[in-house]
Amino acid sequence: MTFFGRNKEKKKESKEDCTPGQRDWFFPISMSGRENFFGHNYFSAYRLISQVRMVIDKRAECLASAVPYILDGDGNEPQGENAKAARKLFDTPNFTQSFSELYVLKEIYRLIYGWSAIYLFRGFPGAIPAAMFAIPPSLLDLQVNKNYLVYNQKDASNIVKTVKISGTNFDINFSDLIFFRDSIPNTDNPLISDSKMQAVFNEYDLAAAISEAEKTIVERRGALGILSKDINDPTSVDLFDEEREELQERYKAAYGMTMSKNQIIITGMALKWQQMALPVRDLMLIELGEEAQKRIAGVYDLPYNLLPGGFNSKYSDLIEAKKYLYSSKAIPTSASDAKKFDAAILEKYGLHLKLDYSDMFLFQDDLNRKATAVNAIVNGLNAAFTSGNITREEWRLNASQYIEIDPNKTINN
Repeated sequence: MTFFGRNKEKKKESKEDCTPGQRDWFFPISMSGRENFFGHNYFSAYRLISQVRMVIDKRAECLASAVPYILDGDGNEPQGENAKAARKLFDTPNFTQSFSELYVLKEIYRLIYGWSAIYLFRGFPGAIPAAMFAIPPSLLDLQVNKNYLVYNQKDASNIVKTVKISGTNFDINFSDLIFFRDSIPNTDNPLISDSKMQAVFNEYDLAAAISEAEKTIVERRGALGILSKDINDPTSVDLFDEEREELQERYKAAYGMTMSKNQIIITGMALKWQQMALPVRDLMLIELGEEAQKRIAGVYDLPYNLLPGGFNSKYSDLIEAKKYLYSSKAIPTSASDAKKFDAAILEKYGLHLKLDYSDMFLFQDDLNRKATAVNAIVNGLNAAFTSGNITREEWRLNASQYIEIDPNKTINN
């Protein structure tokens, strides 16, 4: 039986069953004696199991609200050629995606595999890239030097030999890749993070089994009953095993609950029907499915009431759950990602990326309260300056705690 690409009846996969890149770089060969579960199957779990997909999509899609701004060292939006090229890149990173689409896809890969990578396509070395692409980690084939110690390296130049896209002859410069990793430790390879999917391995199996059971119940309703010969009919004879199996297959093909099948058997044979009832409620499929999804959501730190079919929460509770998701996950993740974009693309030109969420309706009340408080503080500082109790420099120093200004920058007026 196969669950999301993992054949339970198949012999254990060996080291040679993985691509060279996975064997050399990415994934552990065994998992504490359990059946091998290589990284390319993580994506199959995401693609085929709804409980997995809902959690990962909800976590990743919150990054779609990030608005990219290209700023200079003073926090202004410069208009030079490099700034215009960078702004164009982050507005339309490639010919198929907007920035939000690329950014969400990058995050989906990171949540699935534990890490992800964006490839920077440059017109010539050192230039601002002409395009950016999120490459699936399962397609990246990194060949590494075997005799390396990660803890005494300043960068990866002495570790990575070549980078290819699996199945092609296309070489990638390692410096043209931006890596985004999770915080899950990987004792097999400290260069990359492990996937959170390992923590809920059993829940994925459970969700797959529940899905298959629900489908079977809807299509066949389990064992409906026993169709047998009438012992009071002297003309009836026993069926051979082959005849019994043939009758079983013909019944499954011709009769059922769908519109294309028959619901009534018409026959001249002396048959007897014994009804059987399947206690579907006793299987507790819905409850088990909900419990599996709660655990998956818990591992990814996603408030369960944000999922379809989650807790019946009030609107105010949903707003607070969304604020938690953005303030604890989306905004810190974007701040860290922006620094990586800066290091790879922008900082050599004196530019930096700001991924901003302040326009979201979730934070408008907070911004209004902050604006009211800042206005009161500024009025108080104005009164203290007018009365001669503080100097202009002291005014700017105190105001800089609440307003984005440089207190050391001199002004003429």
